[in-house]
Amino acid sequence: MNDNFSVKMIDQSAEHPEQLAQQACALQRAGARLLCMTASDERDREPELGFCLHTFWLKDGQVTYLHCALGSDSDLAYPSLTPQVTAAYWYEREIYDLFGIKAVGHPNPSRLVVHDDWPAEIYPMRKDYQGPLPERVGQKLHAAPAQGGQPQGSQPNGRHSEDEHTDLPPDGLVRIPVGPVHAGIIEPGHFHFTAVGEEVFALEPQFSYVHRGLEKAAEGRTPTAALALAERVCGVCTVAHSWSFCQAVEQLAGAVVPERAELIRVILGELERLHNHVGDIGNICAGAGLAVANNHGLYLRERLMRLNETLFGHRFLRGCIVPGGVCTDLDSRMLDRTIAELEYVVQEAAALAAECVEHDIFRNRMTGTGVLERDLAAKLGVTGVAARASGVARDTRADLAYGGHARYERLPFAIQTEQTGDVKARFLVRTREIEISLAIIREAFEMLQPGAIQEPVGPISKAGIALGATESARGENIHLLMVDEHGTIRRWFVRSASYTNWPAVALAVPGNIVPDFPIINKSFELCYACLDR
Repeated sequence: MNDNFSVKMIDQSAEHPEQLAQQACALQRAGARLLCMTASDERDREPELGFCLHTFWLKDGQVTYLHCALGSDSDLAYPSLTPQVTAAYWYEREIYDLFGIKAVGHPNPSRLVVHDDWPAEIYPMRKDYQGPLPERVGQKLHAAPAQGGQPQGSQPNGRHSEDEHTDLPPDGLVRIPVGPVHAGIIEPGHFHFTAVGEEVFALEPQFSYVHRGLEKAAEGRTPTAALALAERVCGVCTVAHSWSFCQAVEQLAGAVVPERAELIRVILGELERLHNHVGDIGNICAGAGLAVANNHGLYLRERLMRLNETLFGHRFLRGCIVPGGVCTDLDSRMLDRTIAELEYVVQEAAALAAECVEHDIFRNRMTGTGVLERDLAAKLGVTGVAARASGVARDTRADLAYGGHARYERLPFAIQTEQTGDVKARFLVRTREIEISLAIIREAFEMLQPGAIQEPVGPISKAGIALGATESARGENIHLLMVDEHGTIRRWFVRSASYTNWPAVALAVPGNIVPDFPIINKSFELCYACLDR
């Protein structure tokens, strides 16, 4: 294991699915939390393994890799982890949609990634699925289920059918469908509210309307060829995704990244966090109808985006991070100008936030709205600002030391938390984190020494598995990479912070009034594209 990513994975193999569930529960009881969970199809390479489940757990900076082979039986199943491990809730639904591996005992075995018109017997992440989609997709289907599946007419996703929407709701409940097409320029996502008067009783979100199949497209490619896909998982988290992906590649190749390159990566990561957080401060104001404050936040974000282009040639910082380092060096003559611009933006954003917090109407809209309780945030595996605003001191920059010689422990970094878990708490955490990012960038600039910004990464000569993780503006961002003995990708799995945080939004909204949904949603500020990967 090289020094760029200090976490060593402890390998634990379960002999059968029941043992996997037992070991997973034992890890959770011991204080470990579920980082991510996925599956892979190994039938073409190791038929005796068939399909495999992969889970990753974190405790005290150490990752445990717990996995189990399921064989190739037509009826693929294992005991669901969700009843004991709440954070497995979405993972297990996705695994069934993509691989046809059923979590027996899951409390809501409904569809997550594929929608109602997707044939029950088609699992797109299996190796024998090559696409395109069957012609009957898009039609109303009532086909017989595959082994372990559900009839196509049974509404397996747990949502209401079109006919049900025409029925009168019982007991005074009102159904309010919003999306997937929205009035603005945001991506497609459907939100189905059930309300009593104005008070939200339940919220059911649905995504994957424009799923791009990036993980499938990466299969058979070299990591170098797949880097462009990793950069485009999310439009505004380019650095976090490319950095996580490159960490995994560098581990597999045994590469060492130069210290100057690692510091530039830190600067890139904090610049990305800044333009997201500053923009989000304005967006939260928009959710409360404060147009002037929103426009000022957008103006400040635009200044940061232009600074990105000046320093690195791209507003969204694409094409900067590659395996072995970075492509673009920093001009030391830009130091003073860069710091001056960042100080101006951060001071203006902090002043804007302070003024908004003192605004009686805005403060009332934020306080006690969209509360995410601490225990629930911890159980769901919530990350980023959403977790820290609920009192969960979780930050990948501290939990998983990364950055080689430029680790965050050497920089002026401190986890910022609030305890109330409401919109105001998330607003305040962001406000303080932009000041921390400025301090980190300033110190990283000072630490820069002349040297190489990239080292050649040799070919990957043996099969392996590696995990890369960074802290994006939205939270913990994970890339899992599995390669064969030729160094080509067999399985690439992306778990963004939005993936773990969207279920929390669905639980934070009920109990609030419908008009407060925009400000609650903006305070989490999650991404659709990361889900539609």
